[in-house]
Amino acid sequence: MTEKFPIMHVAKASLLAPLVNKMAMLKAIGLLLLAIIAGSILLGVFAVLIGIDPSVLQSVLGQVQAGDSSGAGSLLGLLVGYLILVIGIVTVFAYIFNYWVRLAAFGPERAKFPTFGRAVSAALVNMIKFVLIGIIVLLVAFVVNFVLQATGLAKAAPTSLADFDFLQAQIDGFAGGLIMTVVSCAIYSLFSSNLTQTALGSDEESLQHPHTVDFAVSLMLIYSVVLIPSMVTALIGSVALFWLVSVLTYFLVVFSVPVAHGLRYQICAGENTPA
Repeated sequence: MTEKFPIMHVAKASLLAPLVNKMAMLKAIGLLLLAIIAGSILLGVFAVLIGIDPSVLQSVLGQVQAGDSSGAGSLLGLLVGYLILVIGIVTVFAYIFNYWVRLAAFGPERAKFPTFGRAVSAALVNMIKFVLIGIIVLLVAFVVNFVLQATGLAKAAPTSLADFDFLQAQIDGFAGGLIMTVVSCAIYSLFSSNLTQTALGSDEESLQHPHTVDFAVSLMLIYSVVLIPSMVTALIGSVALFWLVSVLTYFLVVFSVPVAHGLRYQICAGENTPA
């Protein structure tokens, strides 16, 4: 039987979970940073091997734009390298995502997959899904941003960096950012149960209504932990404080979202259990 989804409880419990599991969160952050650093080093080595010095990349781009295709092959190779780097980082992120979904759904004892091969396989599958969802969100964001600029809710980017005030831009863009968060959470929620099934290796959540709308509202509440403090620090006028608060709250949200997936699974599994 489908019951009322506890929106506030899911949002609150999801935000508290990473703070309770501090060591697991620090390990995951370390793994993600290690993947970024190692991938960047490998990309630099790859660039040298194909004959591109990253320091002169701008000049190579200028040559290609001017019609000189002598460096186009190397540049294409570097772009492929960048693509592989992004795919690798997203795969590591998906691996971490799956762990935290399982942690919330099954507890610490079953948070890890039975085998490393299954963990990697699930991470690769969810990596593809994340990329596809990201493309959809970016396309919708482009349309929404166009509408916001047309209606005056978002300002066009300044033509000169000298005219750009970073903190003022955050203040001016708050309404647009809020709308984009709502839209992004709604789109993500449509595909979220599929991500959960891959992370858990189970299709039980799909047997019952996955509370798509309610889950989207929970995600919006979770993301408000980034939006509201960032807005406050922007109003204070400190760039350093803005970035500090934004980074810390963003990391909190990164782990809170998969926890919300796991909590929703528990709710749906309970609804599927005969009374």
